[in-house]
Amino acid sequence: SIHNFQLFLKEIQKVDLLVNNAGYANGGFVEEIPVEEYRKQFATNLFGAISITQLVLPYMRKQRSGKIINISSISGQVGFPGLSPYVSSKYALEGWSESLRLEVKLFGIDVALIEPGSYNTNIWEVGKQLAENQSDTTSPYKEYMDKIQKHINSGSDTFGNPIDVANKIVEIA
Repeated sequence: SIHNFQLFLKEIQKVDLLVNNAGYANGGFVEEIPVEEYRKQFATNLFGAISITQLVLPYMRKQRSGKIINISSISGQVGFPGLSPYVSSKYALEGWSESLRLEVKLFGIDVALIEPGSYNTNIWEVGKQLAENQSDTTSPYKEYMDKIQKHINSGSDTFGNPIDVANKIVEIA
């Protein structure tokens, strides 16, 4: 919880590294996804990172050093049909990360953004489950969504190993 993290920060009084990696992918088409689903997506993928970063910044600023690594996605650079809540939240994370980097560099704090493509994690499973739960068999987008899911499934054996991303995080840290 945020409260427990605040207590932990008060106890340790020093933060050298923050990795913001929380996220999930919600699938579906704009016309059919309630705005509330967008809010949930942004709450996790953007506002969660902002909340935690705001907690650590005073410590990093005081020590005049630190590194923040935000994990985004290639989806923050390129739109994909049927993933607009996820894509838009990642675009927002990208813009926020760039602004943050410019704001805190004068305090010796570095901000890095990692934008991996498709890796073999459960993020696609969560997105597919949500899309299936929200997909109406009478939807005008059903056939299109089926094709997208088939395409994702057919390429899953080419997805990268997430250890490669973890190694990149270690390298940057």
